[in-house]
Amino acid sequence: MKMRCALALTLAMFGCGDDDGGNPKPTGPDARDAGLDAAPRPADAAPLDAKVDAAPPPFTNAFAVRGKLISAPGDKRSKATLDATVEHTVTHVMAVNPASANPVRYLQPVAADGTFAIGVDLNLPWVIVLVDSRAVGREMVVGIFRSSAFGLDSIAATRAGSLELGDVTVDSAGTASASVTSGNLLGALGLSEAAATLLGELDDISLRYVNPDIDGNGQIDLLEGVSYALDFHLRFNMRDATSDIGLDDLLNQFADPTTTRATYTSGSAIAIWERNKFGALTADNYRIRFPTASGTYTAPPSGGSYSANVWIDDNAAFYTSAGTDTLGISFDATQPFPVGEYDFEVKTTQLSFTSVRTHTLEELNAGDNLIVPFLKLNTSVPGCTGWSCAITGFDYQWMLKLDAGWRPATLAEIALLIPQQGGFISFQLAGNVNKGLGYTIPGSAVQGTIPVTANIPGSTVTPAELSALTVDQICHLGISYDDTLGMRIFQGWAQAPACNPAPIP
Repeated sequence: MKMRCALALTLAMFGCGDDDGGNPKPTGPDARDAGLDAAPRPADAAPLDAKVDAAPPPFTNAFAVRGKLISAPGDKRSKATLDATVEHTVTHVMAVNPASANPVRYLQPVAADGTFAIGVDLNLPWVIVLVDSRAVGREMVVGIFRSSAFGLDSIAATRAGSLELGDVTVDSAGTASASVTSGNLLGALGLSEAAATLLGELDDISLRYVNPDIDGNGQIDLLEGVSYALDFHLRFNMRDATSDIGLDDLLNQFADPTTTRATYTSGSAIAIWERNKFGALTADNYRIRFPTASGTYTAPPSGGSYSANVWIDDNAAFYTSAGTDTLGISFDATQPFPVGEYDFEVKTTQLSFTSVRTHTLEELNAGDNLIVPFLKLNTSVPGCTGWSCAITGFDYQWMLKLDAGWRPATLAEIALLIPQQGGFISFQLAGNVNKGLGYTIPGSAVQGTIPVTANIPGSTVTPAELSALTVDQICHLGISYDDTLGMRIFQGWAQAPACNPAPIP
């Protein structure tokens, strides 16, 4: 999957370019990674002929997906015409969107006659999963809707309305197909054929959330009121042909788009849960496993290696946040992210994310289709150069990296890739952690100006310090944003010479 996957919706809706690659979709052995194989039912499971309510509760989303389940693996007999008593393995339909740190899930029951309806929100990719709530963990996944005509693993509606899938059947590989024609599918979603084809090449990144029971306790997470996320953090440094670009190079000018590169330095895969859900934790309470991948990870002082289906229990390798709500692991620019399943164990509870797909190492190192803001530092004295220049604020311009180089991003691309809250720029005055400053880079405009003001709660920066701010006092500057598919992008620039030491406490 190209870096372009972060732009799946953008490009799909606005008909930009063709993609020249992508990871294969989960069929055959990969389908097992998505939890699609039939599994023995637990001894205390409800009988197969147990029915759910025929009338789903109402929903108010702008778009509805409706269909009628005809057959699925494990059904006791085939569906007959006008037969409302078929004993389906499917109890619910789930729609999931991979929002960063907090994926959005909707759930509706499937009626006894196989009919279902579920609401989703506009302008976002939604994976439609058929669920057996009587199974456990990944085995709850009976099928995942896929359009064979376009390879779509998700649907993305661009306008209010509904999609009538018609008759839905699930094959032995776990692919749910529908009788809706390709033309009616595209018409309901508001997508062109080219756009749907492109989206189908890119949207498998959303499949990491198909497991309805990530903690494997036999209950659908959403019905329990619990949520688990798997975020990917990607870090890029802004460089010219030979070195990192310093802030003194951005005085009264943007970086040269013909020579600027976004160099990928490292990435992290991080599981997130509700704070304090597992109580007090120590370093010995964590393990991580990749059942279908081997490789190396990055950790101080020198990292280590891992083997497929073998737990990593070197707690020095893990990324945690205050030991309460995250567990992650990092990979440098020489090591690709694993694909398949990610297992995170927290105090003996295993969190399993199946069918994980993300950017390849080649795509990350190329940086293609990355959107980041370029910066310009405005000086109080026009034409000032050097680290001692006093600055009044920043200009920003959202830029898109293509094979041919950087170009300004369009407002439509920004609106669909960058959430409404935009990005965030922060730094410390002279490296003092108590004198932090931070500003929103709007996602509502291609370019703009951000004046320097004190706007981080608790910051001790004084008006006098702001008025005397010089470029060499801007330390540990970073920019970050979460894209619409749950990838967090970090962008760094070179430090001033006085900022190289660790932040001052």
